[in-house]
Amino acid sequence: MRKLLSFLIISLPYLQSHAQQIIASQSFETVAPSNPMTYKITGTGGVAQGYSGMSPVEYVSSESPFYSDGSTGFGVCNTGRVIDFDPVNTTNYSN
Repeated sequence: MRKLLSFLIISLPYLQSHAQQIIASQSFETVAPSNPMTYKITGTGGVAQGYSGMSPVEYVSSESPFYSDGSTGFGVCNTGRVIDFDPVNTTNYSN
């Protein structure tokens, strides 16, 4: 146990300096993140729009937020539409 604890204490600076970095995200908020993921809406029918607040009881996850962070989500409803995110260039990153 002491060896493991010593290893963790010695490794902490290395682990902190090599923490994962978010290189792209899309929050669908009014103010976009610094590196937004771009996307296209494809398909036809239904609606594709932003949502906020709590989902109504008729949804599978009733009374849960439409979003995981912030206050807005984006979705498609009763549709053959797809939210298609463009690829993220990771050539300047490793691991």
